[in-house]
Amino acid sequence: MPGFIAKQLCPKLVFISPNFDKYSEASKRVFEVLVEYDPNVQMHSLDEAKLDLTAFLRKGSSHGGSEGPAADSASQQATVGSSSSSSSSSSSSRDPPEFGIEATAVARVVAEIRAKVREATGGLTCSAGIGPNFMVAKIASDQNKPNGQFLVPFTRAGAVSFLHGHSTRKVGGIGKVTERVLRE
Repeated sequence: MPGFIAKQLCPKLVFISPNFDKYSEASKRVFEVLVEYDPNVQMHSLDEAKLDLTAFLRKGSSHGGSEGPAADSASQQATVGSSSSSSSSSSSSRDPPEFGIEATAVARVVAEIRAKVREATGGLTCSAGIGPNFMVAKIASDQNKPNGQFLVPFTRAGAVSFLHGHSTRKVGGIGKVTERVLRE
């Protein structure tokens, strides 16, 4: 929200000067955690990134990843967001298995990531979305803010059902005009 609108809505609002060095340091710490799980993590800003947990889950890990059924599934997505960084992960176009061991494994890993981010940053909380692709995971990351995670089933039906309850505006790149066109 632009500052002038916030000031109109809340006339007693006090603005504080940002500390970009502090934000950058926290973002760096978050990145250091995320890169343990995906060496190709993509930081989109100081407070958002996306990662693909597929390789981590396939190889298993002393970090808490799992071997076995998850190793045979398609990619697992996660979107992890915090005050300094968020991430999402992507997958292939195939539908991974229904909820089960794989979903449990990826949810456990994302909870671990969130805990490590909190520890590494001295208390920043994360919200996380887990889904069959980056877009769904990103939307899911808004479900349990400011410090929770939400898992969308790794099936076409599960993703469609989840998305059905959301405005098209939740999809990146869709603004007021496109939303209106899609409605007509």
